Amino acid sequence: MRGGLVWLGILGWVAGAVATGPFRLPTPNQALFEPGGEARFFAPTPGRTWVAGTFGCTRSEGFQLHEGIDIRSVQRDRRGEPTDPVCAAADGTVAYINTNPSLSNYGRYIVLRHSVDGLEVYTLYAHLRAVAPDLRPGREVRAGQPIGTLGRSTNTRTPISKDRAHLHFEIALMISDRFDAWFRRTEPRERNDHGNFNGRNFLGLDPVAVFRAQQREGPRFSFRRLVQEQVPLCTVQVRQGEFGWVRRYAALVEPAAVRTAPVAGYDVTFNFSGLPFRLVPRSAAELRPGGKYVLLQVNEAEVNRCRCQALVTRQGNRWALSPRGLGLLDLLTY
Repeated sequence: MRGGLVWLGILGWVAGAVATGPFRLPTPNQALFEPGGEARFFAPTPGRTWVAGTFGCTRSEGFQLHEGIDIRSVQRDRRGEPTDPVCAAADGTVAYINTNPSLSNYGRYIVLRHSVDGLEVYTLYAHLRAVAPDLRPGREVRAGQPIGTLGRSTNTRTPISKDRAHLHFEIALMISDRFDAWFRRTEPRERNDHGNFNGRNFLGLDPVAVFRAQQREGPRFSFRRLVQEQVPLCTVQVRQGEFGWVRRYAALVEPAAVRTAPVAGYDVTFNFSGLPFRLVPRSAAELRPGGKYVLLQVNEAEVNRCRCQALVTRQGNRWALSPRGLGLLDLLTY
């Protein structure tokens, strides 16, 4: 799995991979944009339909979140192993590479960092058969540049079979640049081999929604607008005037009205997967009484539609933050 195994012949596909926005499909599989092509594009889990390879509450009867999409292999060698090139989905830099498949459910994986519409965005490429030999953290990459080979590497008890070889692909925002310290405090008996680039430190958006919005809107496409127009699941008032998400994603903070009092907290609105996509600054006088986190609103229809993250829970006739919701807020504000 070195050097020229699959790098020859890639350029023809790269040259033909036309994008209508900042993101492009990361493999030669283009069936997503073909009528009825979903079954040829998404790789499902064993015994399930192609829907299990899509983003969202698609695993464990709707109670488990799948943070990305699984893209089928379309190229094989004589032994039936995948040879599809995996290419950068957007211009950016290499943030992290894991070449030891035993250290993650993702197997061999790469994380790229991008700047899109004023937002720091990450793409993740998992289950790789190989990583491009010249790739290093900090190196710049261009959209369409080969970075690896599609595969089936993982450390899960059940291996990924040849027929299910796929690329697990994510478009995400990073929760905290202090994840590693937070993890050591909250999970002292568990290992974290990936620092801040642990999969638990990313909140994903549906890549298919991104690709289709690009195709539909063309030059008018705005990734920031797509983030800001997420369907709300709940809004939580956070009694803390400064934390990492506010600094990194200032573009998602609504401009404060003219005020003399300093910002003492934020009303934070989350989508079903836990992504904080709208933050409204509040002065101390505007904060509701209560603890550090006060649940302000719950969209019951969205809670019922998307059951996998369970950020809120019903207690009698009222809603409350669940342990998972409290854990997310703890990391977000750590």
